[in-house]
Amino acid sequence: MASNDRSLSARIGRWRVLFDNTQEVLQEVPQIEGDVRELGEVADQISALRAERLMQEKKLREITLKIRKLSKRGDSIRGRIGASLKGRYGFDSLLLIQFGFTPRKTGIDREAQLSPPSPESTP
Repeated sequence: MASNDRSLSARIGRWRVLFDNTQEVLQEVPQIEGDVRELGEVADQISALRAERLMQEKKLREITLKIRKLSKRGDSIRGRIGASLKGRYGFDSLLLIQFGFTPRKTGIDREAQLSPPSPESTP
């Protein structure tokens, strides 16, 4: 097994192989027993933490989805309120600024023209 793979999964795999295979020779090399036991504990703790992280990531995705849905709902509600305020005070009322809405710009001819402009009115 190549030991140049530095990913956590590969390292844990090498630790587990070492842990499992040294169980048979512990009587012959008793001085490594403490280190082997500690290596097994470290591998178990990391595995438990990785599983916990996966659960937290799942919860995070669920929370993020809820936030997105609620923020869309909030934007929709704000839009309805804005439409009501614009209907009440007018689209170009400066009072809309107080509520966080931008009034329509003044000075722009917004009258609907039913017929083309007469030649006299064009410069």
